[in-house]
Amino acid sequence: MIVTIDGPAGAGKSTAARMLAKRLAFDFLDTGAMYRAVTLAALRSNCDLADQVALSRLLESIRLDMPPGRVHLNGEDVSDAIRTPAVTAASGAIASSPIVRKKLVEWQRQIAAGRDFVCEGRDQGTIVFPDALCKFFLVADPQERARRRHRELTARGETVTFEAILAAQEERDARDAARDIAPMVPAPDAIQLDSTKLTLEEVVDRMEQEVRRRREPPMPPAPPPTPMAPESQESEDPVARIDSTWFKYWHEFLYLPYHFLFTLGFSLRTTGMLNMPKTGPALLVANHQSFLDPLIIGLVARRPLVYLARKTLFRNPLFAWMIRSLNAVPIDQESVGKEGIRTILSQLQRGRPVVVFPEGSRTDDGNMQPFKPGVHLLIKRTQAPIVPVGIAGAYDAWPIWRSYPIPAPLFMPAGPGTISVSLGKPIDSSHYAAMPREQALQELFDRIHAEQQHAEKLRRR
Repeated sequence: MIVTIDGPAGAGKSTAARMLAKRLAFDFLDTGAMYRAVTLAALRSNCDLADQVALSRLLESIRLDMPPGRVHLNGEDVSDAIRTPAVTAASGAIASSPIVRKKLVEWQRQIAAGRDFVCEGRDQGTIVFPDALCKFFLVADPQERARRRHRELTARGETVTFEAILAAQEERDARDAARDIAPMVPAPDAIQLDSTKLTLEEVVDRMEQEVRRRREPPMPPAPPPTPMAPESQESEDPVARIDSTWFKYWHEFLYLPYHFLFTLGFSLRTTGMLNMPKTGPALLVANHQSFLDPLIIGLVARRPLVYLARKTLFRNPLFAWMIRSLNAVPIDQESVGKEGIRTILSQLQRGRPVVVFPEGSRTDDGNMQPFKPGVHLLIKRTQAPIVPVGIAGAYDAWPIWRSYPIPAPLFMPAGPGTISVSLGKPIDSSHYAAMPREQALQELFDRIHAEQQHAEKLRRR
């Protein structure tokens, strides 16, 4: 998860960000210090700050490390050296360099990838991490900001007048707000906080409360019970029977014959069954090869599962009865649309495992298709473990263009129609909370594809 804090100098960004990171047990990334470190390197090497080619060569020759609370430039601790007036005066030219900004944005994203970070700067919520789950823009009265800066420099033994600090601050604010590249402006979805009359603790308290609220979004409330509803009225929970004792016994009763039929008819092979949570909610995300997939995953999971199905599939009474017996929930949209996301979150809140096919429909050539964008919103909001599932052979057994499946008997292993399934280790859903959409979808795609490849190897043994 990424939390960004942007705003002008003296608003208290760095101190608030460090305290917030400590409270949340997140890492802290001082991006301003990174620009100052590059500025220091440029000054030491007498690099022309306006020469983009020279700056590009400089960036290739330096190494920045950001241990907790410190800044290392080529192995040297420069945490104090980057705070001198000379570096401050020259940092504006560095921050305006498109070459430098592009490289540092790349470094910042690499540092924060897959980790919990509080980042502060001037463009974190707009440019560097536009998909951050929580963004703040911290401001304060210019006079108060100058007084804070004056006290900070005086405490370090530096002699500088309040008037000089205020003038430099006003010049920098105007420059940062007007620059063409990554201007200092609040992101449209940023929360603006004025710290002028607030203590540091009050500022961080408000930030922490908002971050925790967004990090743990409330699940949709369970529908109220309707014991007196007429029998003809459809239940608000279309799979309420899944929680009943008789259904669990019925599920166990059917498991053995179904498993026997699939083992005999399709040489079904499975691996990773211990990765399936035995109780509680779980989001099973699988590639989609055929109509057999829901039943196959149910056999591997050994638990009653919930599926989503378009309402058009319920028009045939016989087929409707079959898919309802698999706990299919009718929806208007594809499984990763807005309606599907609400339905999935509701079922997960009830402690049920839900199967999702992020491709949206069956593959038409046996290969995995790109995931629907709505999957990103789903994996960001769910608090349930995510189990990657790879299916191999189901497309050969029942391709999209054929009206019936082709069995692969047990005595013909590794032939057409042989099916295998691999369940990967559960993923903590918070891992995807702060990832940009494309990165999150690609990583999830890679994990499921890896399980599919594992299943394919198992199928061909």
